[in-house]
Amino acid sequence: MKPIKYSFHLVQLTTIVIVAATKPVVAEELNKLSAHRDLSSSQISNHLNNQQVSDLKISTSAKDLLVQNNPSQEVVEVTGVQISQTERGLEIILETTGEEQLSSLILPEENKNNLVIEILDTVLALPTGDEFRETNPVEGITEVRVTQVDATSIRVTITGENNAPSAEVILSDRNLVLEVTPEVTAETEIDEEIEIIVTAEGEEDYFVPDASTATRTDTQLLNVPQSIQVVPQEVLEDQQVTSLDEALRNVSGVVGGTTEGTSFRFAIRGFERAIILRDGFRLSASDNLARSGFQNLSEVANLERIEVLKGPASILYGELNPGGVINLVTKKPLAEPFYEAELAIGNRDFFEPRIDFSGPLTSDNSLLYRLNALYQNQDDFRDFEQNIERFFISPVLTWNIGERTELRVELEYLDDERPYDTGLIAFGEGVIDIPRDRILNEPGDFNQTETLITGYTLNHRFSENWQLRNRFQYARQDRDGVVAIPIMFDEATGNLLRADSSVNDFRENYALQTNVVGEFATGSIEHKLLFGVDFSETNVDLLTEVNISQPLPLNVFDPVYDAFPRDVIPILKSS
Repeated sequence: MKPIKYSFHLVQLTTIVIVAATKPVVAEELNKLSAHRDLSSSQISNHLNNQQVSDLKISTSAKDLLVQNNPSQEVVEVTGVQISQTERGLEIILETTGEEQLSSLILPEENKNNLVIEILDTVLALPTGDEFRETNPVEGITEVRVTQVDATSIRVTITGENNAPSAEVILSDRNLVLEVTPEVTAETEIDEEIEIIVTAEGEEDYFVPDASTATRTDTQLLNVPQSIQVVPQEVLEDQQVTSLDEALRNVSGVVGGTTEGTSFRFAIRGFERAIILRDGFRLSASDNLARSGFQNLSEVANLERIEVLKGPASILYGELNPGGVINLVTKKPLAEPFYEAELAIGNRDFFEPRIDFSGPLTSDNSLLYRLNALYQNQDDFRDFEQNIERFFISPVLTWNIGERTELRVELEYLDDERPYDTGLIAFGEGVIDIPRDRILNEPGDFNQTETLITGYTLNHRFSENWQLRNRFQYARQDRDGVVAIPIMFDEATGNLLRADSSVNDFRENYALQTNVVGEFATGSIEHKLLFGVDFSETNVDLLTEVNISQPLPLNVFDPVYDAFPRDVIPILKSS
């Protein structure tokens, strides 16, 4: 028996100065549509290609065609038309039975006094008939008429006294509201434009405009000259992600792997052992040796998004390989009440309930909280006695001390227990030909890991352009395991010799970040300046006991487990 013990004491001090200069860019969307309804899309495309960008301009004329977002997919019944007088003029409400948003088109009309709006994918179902008409509802408007145009569209015609009125289209989940303002000026130009303002709630998508990993500032991705890929929360929810390796499959150039089933490790652009950050903090001082880093069993239940910085720009976070870094951005407390509970059930007896609660603790929103928690249990796909079992909880508290000062305190605890899996062995030119679920160590081999992370973030704004950010994090991890390690294989007989071993691994990390961020401009060029100091200290205490004097034989083609006593190697526990 040979006890092996490793001790490390790693200290890192980093000073960072970043100057980012960007020149504001104004993005313009130039569209010019034909006033004729029968103009084909190819004709419009050819017309646009023949125009110079400088010759195009946005038009809101009633003679132009305006298509609303999110066209309805089913025909919606309009069951009522309500007209009421407002301070600006007139309000027309088209009442519907469905929850789909209606799509409207502003059509050209030969009569300059008419404003014609066609509502797509609708049918009139009025109790009074197949047409609605009201004359002189308000001064400046002589008639409002709603008629059925064809089987799937209706038309709203609003006639002004002297010229066409203007309208504002307001979308809602059930009804379409038209705010109509009559044009009271008697003398107007023939081509006077009518401004149409559409108000609607935008849908959440996968686009994330900002990221902080590359510069440690909230900078738009378009202004960052590094390769950054973001996996937003919407992707994590839509894909029902339950582990970090599932989430990182969305990132190009990132390949996942495992360390004997005890944790995940990732390679970026071919460089292995990519560093995992949590809100910008490293959980180890160096990744040169696998034993100096925390076992990566990060939970995804409390993640807002995942940012992957690729390439040598990752040197911003100290000594590491040039492949890149992975930054896990956690969820923060919300000012509005939020309550979510989920239950996931899957194959191999997968069972995972989780909760996500957030909101204010005081009426003035000076104290906010967020709580994420889950329990997970599932069978392993190989013949182990030990299931994969996880318990996770992460409370976060934000205190808005004043208008310019905010303090956030957080804690994260994870208890993970799973089989210690040494995998299959090489045989000939490949791996040994045995069933995939057959194990080559012992069914009772296990790996248990407890991880605790706590810290605070203090933000203070000196002015609108200058702020101070001070952050501290303490992380510790205890790992205990027992495993029969393969040491020699006889290909002729199929006999495998294994060494019984146990491991006790304790490590802790202290990290401090202090950054000053400022924004200023020199002429038309805007700058963002960051000056910061990082301090990190990691302590590692690793004790491994291996019994090579009494190897445990096993025939891989006809295995007999638990054939030899294993009390020679004590199960180590953290003190």
